[in-house]
Amino acid sequence: MNSQVNLIFKSILPFEPNYIKPLLAAYRSTNPPITDLNFNLFAEPYYGNFNKCSFVLLTHNPGNSDRFHKGIGSAFEKQIQSPLNSIEDNYFTMATTGFPNPATNRWIKGKNLELQNHFDGIQKFNGHAFIRDLIPYHSSRFGEINMTICINYLYNYFFNQVINSSYNSELHNRINAKKELENTATIIYARGSAWKSTKFGLESIGWKRVGNFYSYYTIFKADFNEIQKISDIDLTKYPKNILNSDIYIVVLTQVQDGAKLGIYRDNKSPRTIITLAQAISNYETINDVSDRFYIKHNTEMDKFIKTIKR
Repeated sequence: MNSQVNLIFKSILPFEPNYIKPLLAAYRSTNPPITDLNFNLFAEPYYGNFNKCSFVLLTHNPGNSDRFHKGIGSAFEKQIQSPLNSIEDNYFTMATTGFPNPATNRWIKGKNLELQNHFDGIQKFNGHAFIRDLIPYHSSRFGEINMTICINYLYNYFFNQVINSSYNSELHNRINAKKELENTATIIYARGSAWKSTKFGLESIGWKRVGNFYSYYTIFKADFNEIQKISDIDLTKYPKNILNSDIYIVVLTQVQDGAKLGIYRDNKSPRTIITLAQAISNYETINDVSDRFYIKHNTEMDKFIKTIKR
């Protein structure tokens, strides 16, 4: 990851590293995107410690900043361009101790708290999430992204990074301490509807939809047989520990802008947010398909629950 982060920050804005151009093309290909990406602000590819974290959370792209906070001449630029260390070291320090924009810090703190609450009854975490942005450039809102256009970027850069980061997480360590699992497994969380779009999201690039807990918690699993069929993707370059693992991405979508992340039991007002432990209990105890809180069963869902539960 180090060389890529340095590429992003290396030049005077606007700057687009060659390796990221397919990703930007996938965003711009939407007709039209909700908003344009802001190349007058420095990129923010991640927040937190990718070598030690509670869990991994994937997001769309950074927001809630302006030129004063993240533009040329800002405190942000001075920190990342400091000659004392490499750009990567400077950014890493800032990402683990706090950004110049208070809104960024509040957002990160809020998401950490929401997901800590989500795991209540299953696991308590000592650290904080490693948050990785899909697109590191700012916009006030996120436009749709066509993942089929940037598939090589995703498999040659992005997924390899985030999967390896997940192996450094407390969630991964707890999951794989269980002797009853058939394979090594890792679970990555993601925020936002772009990930679960049937036409342009994870399913379009080889990930299998396993199932869901109600409307706002959807589970995907890497299907390496399907991924291998996609042209130009050479999975032989992936570490064997990844190819022999069960890799899950759980997509959380918000009921509305500003709503908390979590599992919402139904769409009726007032919408009730429940913990992961409560959702698993419903899955295991409610067998009447006519019950409004019934969760559809299948073999892959059984396997996922066996993986993530305490």
